[in-house]
Amino acid sequence: MEDKEILEKLRANNPFVSSASPLPWDNKNPDLLQLSREASEDIEQLMRHKRREPSTPLAGLVLGEPGSGKTHMLARILRRMRSRSRFSVFVAVRIFRDAQSVTKYLLDEIFVNLKQVHSNGRTQFDMIMSEFANSYQERRRQDGYSKAEIARLDPRSLIARDIPGLERNFLKCFVQYLSTSDPAARNDILDWLSEGLEGEDALKLGLPDRDLNSLSDARREQEAEKVLIALGLILSYAKVSMIICFDQLDAMKDRELISAWGNIINLLMNNLSGILPLCFLRSEIWNDVFMPVLDDAIVQRLRNNTMIMKTCSLEQARLLIRMKIEALFTDDAEEIFQWLIKRMGSTLRDGYSPRVIIELANHAITATGEITESPVPVDDNSAPLDENDIIAELIKNNYEDEYKKVQSEPNAWPPNADQLTLALSVWLNSHDGFEFKKSDLKNMKLIGKYHGRDFSFVVVTGKSHFVASAGLNRGSDFLTSHQKDSYCCYISEEKVHKPTWKQVKEAIKKFENLGGRVILLDANERIKWYALTALINRVDNGDVNLYLSSGNRVATREDIKDFVKNFKLVDFPFDDDGSEAEIINLPAGLNDAVISNMLNEMVEASPMNMLGTLKAIDLLAQRGVNLTVKDLMAFVKRETTFKIYKNANDESIISFS
Repeated sequence: MEDKEILEKLRANNPFVSSASPLPWDNKNPDLLQLSREASEDIEQLMRHKRREPSTPLAGLVLGEPGSGKTHMLARILRRMRSRSRFSVFVAVRIFRDAQSVTKYLLDEIFVNLKQVHSNGRTQFDMIMSEFANSYQERRRQDGYSKAEIARLDPRSLIARDIPGLERNFLKCFVQYLSTSDPAARNDILDWLSEGLEGEDALKLGLPDRDLNSLSDARREQEAEKVLIALGLILSYAKVSMIICFDQLDAMKDRELISAWGNIINLLMNNLSGILPLCFLRSEIWNDVFMPVLDDAIVQRLRNNTMIMKTCSLEQARLLIRMKIEALFTDDAEEIFQWLIKRMGSTLRDGYSPRVIIELANHAITATGEITESPVPVDDNSAPLDENDIIAELIKNNYEDEYKKVQSEPNAWPPNADQLTLALSVWLNSHDGFEFKKSDLKNMKLIGKYHGRDFSFVVVTGKSHFVASAGLNRGSDFLTSHQKDSYCCYISEEKVHKPTWKQVKEAIKKFENLGGRVILLDANERIKWYALTALINRVDNGDVNLYLSSGNRVATREDIKDFVKNFKLVDFPFDDDGSEAEIINLPAGLNDAVISNMLNEMVEASPMNMLGTLKAIDLLAQRGVNLTVKDLMAFVKRETTFKIYKNANDESIISFS
């Protein structure tokens, strides 16, 4: 084949378009079996020990660079265990941010993983409960009961006898989960365990009202620990082990946070049976940041079971590329492989992680001209990009990857106030003039000044009318106690707000009458926020690589500042100098997204993608949307999708940015 034909084939069906791996249990990507073989064997040995003696305090420390093949290694382990009819639960825990809520955060992350649906249509919690039921049946057979007699027994009293330490309401949850096949009821049970339910939802389950999010930090941590201990008892009874992988730990630099995380490791090792914590870190972060802070006993436990994730040799790098090509191409695989290796040239070296190798191969396919260190697609007729443009394009590409992941796995990102606040704080920091700090008041996440004007943000994601009302009232108190030009925004999600909440409706009305602003993220809008959170987590953890002509390095918060600044997360009513911005009066029942979509369609259908404002007013009116020229101009100015300029007749023209 000609070079051009090979390149066209690869661009049409690129095996290296993403370096991200799926979750281990569904990972079917090509795997280098010899890569980190020793580490995987050591982890399997720990798991076998944990299965034989569930109460033995064990934990593993895995040292290596991000992208070193951790997901493939875990998938390999899980496959081997299942081939031996041994079921284990896998949990991936993302970065910890708040030292005051590490136990509750761990609980949230565990249930996020347990609720994930596998390719077989079942969740991990379903599979735990199946093993639990099998264990119950086996115990009853050992008691001498027949199958028919077992069916007539009261399982609650017998399980209470089998597991004397299991609290009554937790026992009720687990038994009810087994007795129903209704997905909604099962989801409510898991919600009651992980965060709580109230009112009719709790009443339907015969359980007391419970809301972990309304508790003080200390009390919430205590309640979360109780659930974790109950879960450990269930795992032990079902003879199921759980691997908890602590990822993105490199971003944790705060001593208080590391110490609190160490307490979590201690809890998992010493108080919960059948759970094996695996901690993934770079060697230098472990030695310089974690070891000086952690308790000596924890350090010793982790050092006793330390594994090294190795990087690829040049031979392994070429094998990885070959395997990825052969997975998509058949007859032409060898010719395509040889062409790509030649094109990559000296960029392919010893000592790279699998992720870097895949990114470099993708660059060789998407870039034009001579291959350099920069994996950014360049159109054949475009001018060369400077380094800032390359960084911007790389950050944009990484964000789009995260956006697709959140979009495809929304349940992996349940409503989380701290994660929304992280995205919001980084967005505020990308603009000049904001001075803010974390608020000490419950539900009020951020408080500060913008060019002398007071502002605050209340972020609430609990499924409780009490918490929602308390958050709105907190915002109203802020507005009444500060200057009349102060600003407060209440942020939540549509999926946790029930339209039947009368008390919340009244609180919203009071809040808005005082000038407060309410943002309820819909299914599409929330993707943008959580994708931004995911990008920030990866940047903070050093997981975003920048391949530049001046040298390779990892991205920093400063590198994403301009990209984040262009987001429209909230409608802040102040201009850059702190003066009041134009108020946009949108017709009732409409929001920014609806009007933006309409404008997008109209501009796209206009000659040369240019639409006069008067024509836009007329077209919007035909669709039942009546805006003044002033409101339309103010709307377009704050939307990053569009730009406004004057034509020769001094008419304002709307076009794409």
